[in-house]
Amino acid sequence: HNLLLKPTILGRVNLGAHSSVWYGATLIGTKGIDIGNFSIIQDRSHLSNQVKIGDHVFVGPNCVIQGS
Repeated sequence: HNLLLKPTILGRVNLGAHSSVWYGATLIGTKGIDIGNFSIIQDRSHLSNQVKIGDHVFVGPNCVIQGS
């Protein structure tokens, strides 16, 4: 059996042009998350609260980024 773990995206999340969110990632935008253009959020990363990721940013696997 093939198991596909889709990303979980909740709340207000703005994803820029040509950016991607990989499998198992969790984005919880209760206070808003902004991801710039050409950025990558890798597998199983967790972003929450108020977070801003710029353009051309690579967030590696299993990262935890929390705003205030």
